[in-house]
Amino acid sequence: MKYIICDLEQKSLFLKVIQDIELSQKDVNFVTDDERIPDVFSKPINSDGFVLIDVDASLGKQIQADYYGFDIAADLRRIYKVRNQIVFFSKTNTAKYFEDRSDTNIKFKLLFGRGSSFIEYPETPEVLKEKLLNPKPISPATLHDVVTMLCDLKGVVIDKLTHSLKFERGLESLKKLFTEIEPYLSAEQKQYIELADFLHKLQNCIKQNNRDNFYTQKELFLKLCIRHLTQSETIETAPAERSHTILLIDDLKEDLELYATELSKNFTVLKTTSSSEAIEMLKSDSSNNIKAIIADWRLFQDETLTYWQPLQGYEVLEYAAKTGIRALFALTSQADYVVHHIRNLLGIRFSMFKKDNLETTDQWKLFKDVLKEACEETTDLIKNIPKGDGWTKPKDGKLSLQQQYSEKRNSPDWLDFENRISESCNTIWQYYESYINGSLNEALQDFSKKFGITLKNNLEAILIARRICIALFYNQNQKAIYKNILGKHYPRIDIYSVFRNNFFDEFNEDNRNMSTVELKGKSVEEYTLSKLNTAASGLLNTTLCLDVEGLASKRVMLPEERNWLIKNGIEYSLEFPDNELVDAENIEKNPDEIPAKKDWREYDKLLREGFSFD
Repeated sequence: MKYIICDLEQKSLFLKVIQDIELSQKDVNFVTDDERIPDVFSKPINSDGFVLIDVDASLGKQIQADYYGFDIAADLRRIYKVRNQIVFFSKTNTAKYFEDRSDTNIKFKLLFGRGSSFIEYPETPEVLKEKLLNPKPISPATLHDVVTMLCDLKGVVIDKLTHSLKFERGLESLKKLFTEIEPYLSAEQKQYIELADFLHKLQNCIKQNNRDNFYTQKELFLKLCIRHLTQSETIETAPAERSHTILLIDDLKEDLELYATELSKNFTVLKTTSSSEAIEMLKSDSSNNIKAIIADWRLFQDETLTYWQPLQGYEVLEYAAKTGIRALFALTSQADYVVHHIRNLLGIRFSMFKKDNLETTDQWKLFKDVLKEACEETTDLIKNIPKGDGWTKPKDGKLSLQQQYSEKRNSPDWLDFENRISESCNTIWQYYESYINGSLNEALQDFSKKFGITLKNNLEAILIARRICIALFYNQNQKAIYKNILGKHYPRIDIYSVFRNNFFDEFNEDNRNMSTVELKGKSVEEYTLSKLNTAASGLLNTTLCLDVEGLASKRVMLPEERNWLIKNGIEYSLEFPDNELVDAENIEKNPDEIPAKKDWREYDKLLREGFSFD
């Protein structure tokens, strides 16, 4: 999907742009109202498409800054973490116009970063195609860099100070640098970071040829800037953040205390000098409360640094990778080739940081930002991971699906594994889409028979089948596949019927010759619903570990499943405006008491009111 952000009255102009690059209008999402931005971008979007922004757009806001499009772009990067190529569009100004004004207005600096380009309209169709049809998304690391250094006043000032504030450059360079910084700061900020005072101190250091004190004063000044500058040009008030629990292992007590003191400002830190104790702490963490492990690579038994501990830091990481969902970090002073070789032999993924690169304020800030992001991703994964016995308990002498998934996700070939699943699902979903659209030139077949996929405790097969069932569940053309059974819809049965090619009408007809005893006192329809529901629950809840009601009310699914839906244009919002929705679980228990609902999103309300679906 491509996105165009412009005023409604300018839409016709951008329709011409679409026409010039031979792009279908159905592939473009127009955003012409400021209030729609959170609705469109607050959920993950496909990063392969462009975001074209008219810099002169106001989007219906009565009061807005000049060139509001730049403010929108900054919000997309900073708030919504959009990694798409952002293309600024103007028919009144050139890129140089904004470049020349970037020294006094921070928002124009976004032009300089990766993932940004500019169109001075009118342009030829060839130029438009070049800038719009081959967009390259930026990586999460690049996004972090852009947000920190180009969307944040703090980043701009600190970047200038870090790279340009040098003793060897002398007094004139120092005065010029502070002159460049000054336009970014309000009078209040200048006072708060003691701008004039530090300029005077640094000038004296140069005059007295005191290099060491110069860099001491520079470090103090940087700390004040980091603490007190924000993009909104107000004194910073740090938002309350979730304190993730991390486990820190280092054999040197001095280093352990130093790292723990720094990290405890932002995290709940568990610490130990013993690898064996770390393993015991992980064993007792049955709820996966520990979100990240930071282990020193080489662990000695004592400060003589002679005998190694029974387990090394990388072995603690290996254990953690196989027993839970956690972010893994190694701290090392070892030679790179040694670390990389051992990591390859272990077959696990982890991030490495050199201890020498954890000394300055900026280095610690970078490490903590990376650690926080990893903890957030881990928390999101844990929240959405399947919870049932089918996922957590071993079967047939094999590891549980949970342990298989944990090991695979922490392995170096995870991305290849995930790509293989996505490619398989793309092919399989084309088959089901052709059935839904009525273009399938063969009779619908059972999933396993058609694709030769056996589900029994096979992680890859189950992840493929889960994704297809989720897609069926969220498919925008529900009416084409979901059957109205006795005036109502039954979610499990709907999905199961398409997946297994076992529909109510045919099954019901097969049961008509059964005796009253065989029907167990039920009507043929009740018996058919009961049997279908048992089979559907067995497939979805037990085998695939899918929480159907969780999908409906809370969008509970693995992050990679959610991303696959987005890439395939399947929106995870559900409505049946013309039909009632119930589940068949209580079909034998006064089904008339289950109220009719128009929207799947009200399932959570039904659950709170005491209607049991499981």
